[in-house]
Amino acid sequence: MFQKTGGSSADSDAYLYNAATKELKNITTHSGDVANSPQAFDVNSKYLYYLTDEGSEFQHLERYDLASGKHELVEKSPWDISYTYFSHNGKYRVTAINEDARTKIEIKDETTGKPVTLPKLPNGDITGVNISPSEKLMAFYMNGDRSPGNLYVFNFSTQKVTKLTESLSPKLIRLIWSTRK
Repeated sequence: MFQKTGGSSADSDAYLYNAATKELKNITTHSGDVANSPQAFDVNSKYLYYLTDEGSEFQHLERYDLASGKHELVEKSPWDISYTYFSHNGKYRVTAINEDARTKIEIKDETTGKPVTLPKLPNGDITGVNISPSEKLMAFYMNGDRSPGNLYVFNFSTQKVTKLTESLSPKLIRLIWSTRK
Protein backbone atom coordinates (compact mmCIF):
# COMPACT_ATOMS: atom_id res chain seq x y z
CA MET A 1 0.00 0.00 0.00
CA PHE A 2 1.14 3.52 -0.63
CA GLN A 3 -0.19 6.98 -1.29
CA LYS A 4 0.31 9.05 -4.43
CA THR A 5 -0.46 12.74 -4.49
CA GLY A 6 -2.23 14.24 -7.49
CA GLY A 7 -2.07 17.84 -8.69
CA SER A 8 -2.48 19.33 -5.20
CA SER A 9 -1.83 18.33 -1.59
CA ALA A 10 -5.61 17.97 -1.16
CA ASP A 11 -5.74 15.29 -3.87
CA SER A 12 -4.25 11.84 -3.30
CA ASP A 13 -4.98 8.19 -3.97
CA ALA A 14 -4.27 4.95 -2.12
CA TYR A 15 -2.64 2.23 -4.18
CA LEU A 16 -2.35 -1.48 -3.51
CA TYR A 17 0.63 -3.40 -4.86
CA ASN A 18 0.40 -7.17 -5.32
CA ALA A 19 3.95 -8.50 -4.98
CA ALA A 20 3.05 -11.87 -6.50
CA THR A 21 1.49 -10.50 -9.70
CA LYS A 22 3.41 -7.19 -9.68
CA GLU A 23 0.05 -5.45 -10.23
CA LEU A 24 -0.45 -1.90 -8.99
CA LYS A 25 -4.07 -0.95 -8.35
CA ASN A 26 -5.59 2.41 -7.45
CA ILE A 27 -8.28 1.55 -4.89
CA THR A 28 -9.55 5.12 -4.44
CA THR A 29 -10.30 6.40 -7.93
CA HIS A 30 -12.23 9.67 -7.79
CA SER A 31 -12.67 13.04 -9.43
CA GLY A 32 -11.84 16.39 -7.87
CA ASP A 33 -9.76 16.99 -4.77
CA VAL A 34 -10.07 14.01 -2.42
CA ALA A 35 -7.40 13.11 0.13
CA ASN A 36 -6.89 9.37 0.68
CA SER A 37 -4.29 7.83 2.97
CA PRO A 38 -3.69 4.09 3.51
CA GLN A 39 -3.38 3.16 7.20
CA ALA A 40 -3.15 -0.58 7.93
CA PHE A 41 -4.12 -4.09 6.95
CA ASP A 42 -6.18 -6.04 9.45
CA VAL A 43 -4.40 -8.98 11.11
CA ASN A 44 -5.88 -11.49 8.61
CA SER A 45 -5.05 -9.33 5.57
CA LYS A 46 -8.69 -9.32 4.55
CA TYR A 47 -9.05 -5.53 4.55
CA LEU A 48 -6.97 -2.45 3.90
CA TYR A 49 -8.03 0.42 6.16
CA TYR A 50 -7.62 3.93 4.80
CA LEU A 51 -8.57 7.52 5.57
CA THR A 52 -10.54 9.62 3.12
CA ASP A 53 -12.38 12.92 3.03
CA GLU A 54 -14.48 11.92 0.04
CA GLY A 55 -18.02 13.25 0.47
CA SER A 56 -17.21 14.81 3.83
CA GLU A 57 -15.58 17.83 5.38
CA PHE A 58 -13.59 15.55 7.69
CA GLN A 59 -11.26 12.58 7.22
CA HIS A 60 -13.10 9.36 8.08
CA LEU A 61 -12.09 5.71 8.13
CA GLU A 62 -13.06 3.23 5.44
CA ARG A 63 -11.87 -0.23 4.57
CA TYR A 64 -11.32 -1.96 1.27
CA ASP A 65 -12.19 -5.65 1.02
CA LEU A 66 -9.24 -7.24 -0.76
CA ALA A 67 -11.32 -10.17 -2.08
CA SER A 68 -14.44 -8.36 -3.31
CA GLY A 69 -13.06 -4.87 -3.96
CA LYS A 70 -15.90 -3.30 -1.96
CA HIS A 71 -15.45 -0.18 0.18
CA GLU A 72 -17.12 0.12 3.57
CA LEU A 73 -17.41 2.99 6.05
CA VAL A 74 -15.83 1.95 9.37
CA GLU A 75 -15.82 5.10 11.48
CA LYS A 76 -16.87 8.71 11.13
CA SER A 77 -16.39 11.62 13.53
CA PRO A 78 -17.33 15.30 13.57
CA TRP A 79 -13.54 15.86 13.52
CA ASP A 80 -10.66 14.56 11.38
CA ILE A 81 -9.50 11.04 12.09
CA SER A 82 -5.69 11.31 12.14
CA TYR A 83 -4.66 7.67 12.04
CA THR A 84 -5.63 4.11 12.90
CA TYR A 85 -3.69 0.90 13.43
CA PHE A 86 -4.03 -2.56 14.95
CA SER A 87 -2.32 -4.11 17.94
CA HIS A 88 0.17 -6.95 17.38
CA ASN A 89 -2.40 -9.79 17.18
CA GLY A 90 -5.25 -7.60 15.93
CA LYS A 91 -7.31 -7.66 19.12
CA TYR A 92 -7.41 -3.86 19.37
CA ARG A 93 -7.71 -1.05 16.86
CA VAL A 94 -6.38 2.33 17.97
CA THR A 95 -7.84 5.42 16.32
CA ALA A 96 -6.70 9.01 16.89
CA ILE A 97 -9.11 11.87 16.33
CA ASN A 98 -7.99 15.48 16.03
CA GLU A 99 -10.73 16.93 18.21
CA ASP A 100 -10.42 20.71 18.22
CA ALA A 101 -6.59 20.58 18.02
CA ARG A 102 -6.34 17.92 20.74
CA THR A 103 -5.66 14.25 20.04
CA LYS A 104 -8.39 11.98 21.37
CA ILE A 105 -7.69 8.24 21.33
CA GLU A 106 -10.38 5.62 20.82
CA ILE A 107 -9.67 1.92 21.21
CA LYS A 108 -11.96 -0.76 19.86
CA ASP A 109 -11.86 -4.41 20.90
CA GLU A 110 -12.03 -6.07 17.49
CA THR A 111 -13.05 -9.44 19.01
CA THR A 112 -16.22 -7.99 20.59
CA GLY A 113 -16.75 -4.96 18.36
CA LYS A 114 -17.07 -2.80 21.48
CA PRO A 115 -15.07 0.28 22.46
CA VAL A 116 -12.59 -0.03 25.31
CA THR A 117 -13.53 2.39 28.07
CA LEU A 118 -10.50 4.18 29.42
CA PRO A 119 -10.53 5.54 32.96
CA LYS A 120 -11.01 9.29 33.41
CA LEU A 121 -7.73 11.00 32.58
CA PRO A 122 -6.74 14.62 33.01
CA ASN A 123 -7.42 16.82 30.00
CA GLY A 124 -4.52 16.44 27.64
CA ASP A 125 -3.13 15.27 24.37
CA ILE A 126 -2.50 11.51 24.15
CA THR A 127 0.35 10.51 21.85
CA GLY A 128 2.73 7.61 21.29
CA VAL A 129 0.14 4.91 21.97
CA ASN A 130 1.80 1.50 21.95
CA ILE A 131 0.04 -1.77 22.83
CA SER A 132 2.30 -4.57 24.09
CA PRO A 133 2.71 -7.74 21.98
CA SER A 134 0.76 -9.63 24.68
CA GLU A 135 -2.07 -7.09 24.24
CA LYS A 136 -2.36 -6.80 28.03
CA LEU A 137 -0.78 -3.35 28.42
CA MET A 138 -0.83 -0.05 26.61
CA ALA A 139 1.79 2.66 27.02
CA PHE A 140 1.12 6.27 26.04
CA TYR A 141 2.27 9.82 26.62
CA MET A 142 -0.04 12.51 27.89
CA ASN A 143 0.66 16.20 27.99
CA GLY A 144 -1.59 19.12 28.69
CA ASP A 145 -1.66 22.82 29.33
CA ARG A 146 -0.43 22.26 32.90
CA SER A 147 2.15 19.54 32.29
CA PRO A 148 4.64 18.41 29.66
CA GLY A 149 4.45 14.85 28.39
CA ASN A 150 4.45 12.03 30.92
CA LEU A 151 4.54 8.31 30.28
CA TYR A 152 1.58 6.18 31.44
CA VAL A 153 0.70 2.49 31.28
CA PHE A 154 -2.86 1.16 31.06
CA ASN A 155 -3.64 -2.43 32.09
CA PHE A 156 -6.54 -3.76 30.00
CA SER A 157 -7.59 -6.42 32.56
CA THR A 158 -7.46 -4.28 35.73
CA GLN A 159 -8.51 -1.06 33.95
CA LYS A 160 -5.83 0.81 35.93
CA VAL A 161 -3.62 3.59 34.62
CA THR A 162 -0.18 4.06 36.17
CA LYS A 163 1.82 7.24 35.68
CA LEU A 164 5.48 6.26 35.20
CA THR A 165 7.19 9.65 34.89
CA GLU A 166 6.92 13.16 36.28
CA SER A 167 8.30 15.64 33.77
CA LEU A 168 7.77 18.74 35.89
CA SER A 169 10.51 19.53 38.35
CA PRO A 170 9.56 19.24 42.05
CA LYS A 171 10.10 23.02 42.46
CA LEU A 172 7.59 23.77 39.71
CA ILE A 173 5.07 21.34 41.18
CA ARG A 174 5.32 23.04 44.60
CA LEU A 175 4.94 26.45 42.93
CA ILE A 176 1.83 25.33 41.02
CA TRP A 177 0.24 23.85 44.15
CA SER A 178 1.06 26.89 46.26
CA THR A 179 -0.73 29.19 43.79
CA ARG A 180 -3.89 27.06 43.97
CA LYS A 181 -4.39 27.60 47.70
